[in-house]
Amino acid sequence: MYTDNFDHAKSNIKQNSILMKRQLNKYQLMESLRFASLMLQELRNPNWSPKQYYELYILVFDSLSILSDYLIDNHPKKHHLADLYELVQYSGNVLPRLYLMVTVGTCYLNFEDTLTKQEILKDLIEMARGVQNPIRGLFLRYFISQRTKQYLLEKVNDTLEVTKFNCQFILNNFIEMNKLWVRLQYQGPLRDRDQRTKERKELQILVGSQLVRLSQIIEDDNDKSFETYSKCILPVLLEQVNQCKDTIGQEYLFDIICRVFPDHYHFKTLKQLLNTTIYLNSDVDINRLIILLINRLKDYVNREIVNMDPSNDDIFQIFWQYINDIQSKNNDFSLNQLVLLIQNIIHLSLTWYKDNLVHIENLFQFLFGVFEKQTLSNDAIESIDPLIFQLLTFTKDLENNDNDDVNNMIIPIVSNSSFYYEIIINCPSYTKLLLYLNTNKKLQISIISTIIDQFLKDDLSSTQSVKTSNTQDNSGSWVIHTRNEIEILLTFLQPLIEYYHRDDDDSENSSSNRQELISKLCHTIFNNIIKNKKVTSFKTIEDQLEAVIIIKNYLNSSSSGDNSYHGTTNQKNNSNILITYPSIIAIFWKLIRMSNFYKSKIIEKRDYYDNLIKQIFKYISRCNNDLYDIVTFNEDVNDKINNIETNMRVVDYIFKLNVTNANLADQLGYTELAYDFFSQAFTIFEESISDSKTQFQALNYMTQSLQRTRSLYGENKEEIQGDNYYNSLIVRCTLHGSKLLKKQDQCRSVYLCSHLWWATEINSIGEEEAIDESKSSQLFYHNGKRLLECLQRSLRTADSIMDNVQCCELMVEILNRCLYYFARGEEFETMITSSYVNGLIELIKSNLKSLNLEETTNNLSLDESNNKYNDDRSGIIENFEHVAGLDGQYWKSPSNNVSPAVICQAQLVKGKLSIHDMIRIPTEHFKRTCNYIVKQRSVDSRFNTIIV
Repeated sequence: MYTDNFDHAKSNIKQNSILMKRQLNKYQLMESLRFASLMLQELRNPNWSPKQYYELYILVFDSLSILSDYLIDNHPKKHHLADLYELVQYSGNVLPRLYLMVTVGTCYLNFEDTLTKQEILKDLIEMARGVQNPIRGLFLRYFISQRTKQYLLEKVNDTLEVTKFNCQFILNNFIEMNKLWVRLQYQGPLRDRDQRTKERKELQILVGSQLVRLSQIIEDDNDKSFETYSKCILPVLLEQVNQCKDTIGQEYLFDIICRVFPDHYHFKTLKQLLNTTIYLNSDVDINRLIILLINRLKDYVNREIVNMDPSNDDIFQIFWQYINDIQSKNNDFSLNQLVLLIQNIIHLSLTWYKDNLVHIENLFQFLFGVFEKQTLSNDAIESIDPLIFQLLTFTKDLENNDNDDVNNMIIPIVSNSSFYYEIIINCPSYTKLLLYLNTNKKLQISIISTIIDQFLKDDLSSTQSVKTSNTQDNSGSWVIHTRNEIEILLTFLQPLIEYYHRDDDDSENSSSNRQELISKLCHTIFNNIIKNKKVTSFKTIEDQLEAVIIIKNYLNSSSSGDNSYHGTTNQKNNSNILITYPSIIAIFWKLIRMSNFYKSKIIEKRDYYDNLIKQIFKYISRCNNDLYDIVTFNEDVNDKINNIETNMRVVDYIFKLNVTNANLADQLGYTELAYDFFSQAFTIFEESISDSKTQFQALNYMTQSLQRTRSLYGENKEEIQGDNYYNSLIVRCTLHGSKLLKKQDQCRSVYLCSHLWWATEINSIGEEEAIDESKSSQLFYHNGKRLLECLQRSLRTADSIMDNVQCCELMVEILNRCLYYFARGEEFETMITSSYVNGLIELIKSNLKSLNLEETTNNLSLDESNNKYNDDRSGIIENFEHVAGLDGQYWKSPSNNVSPAVICQAQLVKGKLSIHDMIRIPTEHFKRTCNYIVKQRSVDSRFNTIIV
């Protein structure tokens, strides 16, 4: 009898084992068999869990191994194994009897010929049918497998027949073990089903061990071994997989088949394996099994690629037929499973057929057909978002899809932009599938952004490589050959081009940042066209211009077109061109520069390039007008640009684009075009810039640009002095400056406009200061009368300001302008005489005296305040002083003995300054100006007439 206490059971086995060993030492075989039978009684208890039963089984196995060694050593001297084999069959209980039969019978195999061995093995298998309890039967057959292992693997007289017998023996044992293992789930009450499922998973290794034995028998890589596997083993195994009708059983058996047998066997029997999965239980995770099989095949390909013919597409055709069969025969195969399956077949195809994109196109076409046929809802598509993302970006989970967490790190299957480009261009179904997901814009955007990032990354790497090595690296590069390819690429990018989400507040994923990707990609596309123009259809500038216009039209297309997939039409919001059009304009600038270069080099084509440049400027003007219309008339943009400050920034940006275009046209000598662009800029200023601060800054920018122009005021002295484009523009600029809201802005704007009436050489554009006016190679616009009028008007404006500090500071600034003109020309030309300068200095002194009186009312003299100022800062290493900027704000500036890098770090002073610090600003400024006058006396004697 057996005990119900596990510790007592272990103790009994150990005790009987010791007694058995003692009897064996005394050569008392019958007594030792009796103790062995008592020891085996403990395995009859049906209440042990698999872990407990396995622990007892190990103790029994070790003891029976000792008995087996004794029997082999003493045959036939002390006993004959044939007699013992019959004797042990008289044991009272079935389970001990069978364990003893197996022990004696396997010992007998050491001494008999092949036929007798086969009879004994058959007898052991048949006798084992007497135990039908799942756990006891599994361990008994596992014991048979362990005891017969060394005899089945013998290579002596090894023939094909012997191999087939060994395989059949293991298969028979496997079939019975599988039946027992499956039967375990039906044991006991229904409420214990989860516990039995757990137990089954703990015992599955016993069943799998039989297949490991089979793989070891046929491990030799020869045709006979494969023939045995394909005809005798695999059909039986697959039949067992189908017949068990058990989810856990089918999953485990198919999994172990894929794992234990050689990869090249799977390669040759792939069709059989795949066909089996179609008819598995609906709850079986078929995808996981197929992925396992695909991974084995990929590993095999990677190892054997040198000895294989990748052009053979038989493997793909098998998978292609399989997914079609799945779709038609297995109605329980979910969309999630299908997407994951196709993803892995694509990865296998990329491993096996690297240059064959036809297979990839077929798979995407198939999946698109499934999507279109099922008319998926938004929820259905969202449920497979992570899989679709990985499918279309050619990535996979780092965890091999075993974890359901969508945030798992993913790794790329393909890591170069060349592959993405080939897929987009040569696989139309790829783009169709992406565009079909238009109800899930975020998924579309995420996919496209990932691919664009790769394009930009590779382009940057290629550029850096060329700079460092001075050689062009074409590894992994992509080439745009035709206009049609550009259109295909832009069609793929269309969801991102059209993306507009007014509630997207995430700065990292905002619509603006995504449109910046498009802007960068525009430059990348153009660079690609230029770099490869010799091998593509974009050989001429006109061809390249046409390509840029195609991009421009896609960026500003009025709608997304008819969506044939969902039957809806989505109106595009053109506000995105506020971000993308500047890139197009910058590319137009490059084309203009290139055209001007060829214009100067190819004399016979000057007219052609001249007309081409004018045409490109017209395209730029159209872009500027489109941008301005978007801000002015688009109601959706008014919602997006929901505050005046943001709107002003956008309008100011469009204003500066026009001014920049005008400067470019002026540099190239296109007077009419330059004037038109300046006029457009003034129109924007007058109609849309209403903020006083922005107006002041815009006029300053216009003043700087106009001062650099050269073509607007004619080619000879008469044209310069007459009524010309330049004169009308600077008058307009000065009038606008005199009408600014704040008087200090009026003053500064007008005295800055004075430079427009007295043009000077600009070294940055190659102009040199003329020593003799008569020998000067260039004529500049000089009008001393208007110059003086500007300075006088600004002085009157400054004098009318109620704030004495601002008034004095502005007068000092005007004095500096006067000194500049005084030094740059003769008095009769500039109209800035020494008497005028002296009068201005006296006016400034008078105003500063008033400021000093204001400070003395606070019982502080100017000297005392200076001492206090220095005392308060005696502990500070850097002696900072306050200055007034051109915008009227106060700044904290480093002292003169520090480096320019520190001066650039001056900070805007926030809050109000003390009256002392405010008075000190114009006072110190005036002192610095006086010091300058004194120093100039040694250089220019005219400064001696100026009294400070």
